[in-house]
Amino acid sequence: MTEKQKTSELLTAVELEESLLYKKIAMLVIRLGIQPSYKGYKYLSGAIYLSVTQPDRFTAESLYNALSKIYNQTRDSIERGIRYCIQLAQYTDKPQLVLNDFFGSMVVGQNYSLTNLQFIAYVAEAVRFDM
Repeated sequence: MTEKQKTSELLTAVELEESLLYKKIAMLVIRLGIQPSYKGYKYLSGAIYLSVTQPDRFTAESLYNALSKIYNQTRDSIERGIRYCIQLAQYTDKPQLVLNDFFGSMVVGQNYSLTNLQFIAYVAEAVRFDM
């Protein structure tokens, strides 16, 4: 079964996290300065995975709802965890060079904050280009 066929039906958290594409995305998320110890790490990685494999499903509501079913958490908990990880990545000094490579120096910094969907979209697009 291909990655595309698997995502057409609802994945379990284990199936999602065992996929090769998810592992590649997870390593990229770590490079961005988001550690696996944060709860939002797996939600963000899952959101990027779903955005890459199902670009037509890319709205906040559908993305958070799908993740809440996969991880058996509330939609608000998913959104909050992702937002915390993105803010952590944006305002930490160490990954600034990596973030600037992805988003450009004008987007990253103290004066501008990316929304969850903007961040997910940028990273998903980078993963698509790298495939």
